[in-house]
Amino acid sequence: MKDSVINKALFKATIEEWRYNPVFLPIMVLGYLYLIGFAIISVSFVSAPIHEATFSSVFYTAAPCVALLGTGIIGQNVSSGILSVLFARPIRRYSYVLTRWLALSVASSTLCLILLLIEQVAGMAAFPGVVPDFNTLCQAVERVSMCFGLSATFIMFSSVLPSAINLSAWIVFCFVSNIIVEIAHMEPYLLHSSYGSELGRKLGEFVIPICKEMALPLQSIAFPYIDLSFLAHTASISWFAVFTYFSNLSLSLLIAIIVMNRKEVSYASK
Repeated sequence: MKDSVINKALFKATIEEWRYNPVFLPIMVLGYLYLIGFAIISVSFVSAPIHEATFSSVFYTAAPCVALLGTGIIGQNVSSGILSVLFARPIRRYSYVLTRWLALSVASSTLCLILLLIEQVAGMAAFPGVVPDFNTLCQAVERVSMCFGLSATFIMFSSVLPSAINLSAWIVFCFVSNIIVEIAHMEPYLLHSSYGSELGRKLGEFVIPICKEMALPLQSIAFPYIDLSFLAHTASISWFAVFTYFSNLSLSLLIAIIVMNRKEVSYASK
């Protein structure tokens, strides 16, 4: 019998784990209610309907959903010893990683799409006559893309780190990547400003090019999503952005699979 890449029983068990967890479910519900309230309040404070999605609207809806569901998604199984018992069954390591990633992606995407629906209903109530259009579809695709991309990032961190430390690691990673982006944007002040010191300019000549090269890859791992805002202004597709998104998603999953395979070797060596 040929092995399946996605284990259906594990996929269902992952969803059931979120549904029946007595501690996790109330936290998820409270967080989701907060997101719904945030969406309704945001609509009530604008003077016109918001058609195009922004990074903030995508990030502040998709990231909390992934964080609520993905914290410790693999690391907790490792720390509790469940993983060694699970791997005693005929489950491939890559299948375990990909199934957990797909379950997290689908579950968080579902929450995001429900939230988008609530936002649209609130928008139509606040602005009669406004109906969902092509921009609404773009918002849905952007949020789903962040759920799938960020789920891969959480899977990668959780495969490396024990328990629920993957959330803290992602927050630190986001903080560091933002600092690097800010340093890359300081080029006019450090290199071309007459107020900068000679030491600052020399340091900027060395540091800024490195930060500029690192900014996009780090941002695409910390905040992975496909930006479709260009569709409102041009019909051309940014294939580089699409390639960057899928390559980083694949890299995160590949790292997680390699780490899980090495865990198997370490267990056998004990």
